[in-house]
Amino acid sequence: MEELRNRPEVRFKEFEENWEIKNLGEIATFSKGRGYSKNDLKSTGTPIVLYGRLYTNYETSISSVNTFAELKDKSVLSKGHEVIVPA
Repeated sequence: MEELRNRPEVRFKEFEENWEIKNLGEIATFSKGRGYSKNDLKSTGTPIVLYGRLYTNYETSISSVNTFAELKDKSVLSKGHEVIVPA
């Protein structure tokens, strides 16, 4: 039987430790947006990312936002550098 290893055969020289197995929830935070729609859009206000920008336009990186709305209660606000998944 082949022995299981916690090290890949090919790795970056900066990494020497064994791999650790963790649940994603241990190293990341999950949250859900508040369901803004095109009817919620305003000419000014809080910048928002609409679902369609991710799901329909398939954008992989968002550097600027040109859609705005009045902030809803319990909205999830970006701190920058998050991974956003349309689901």
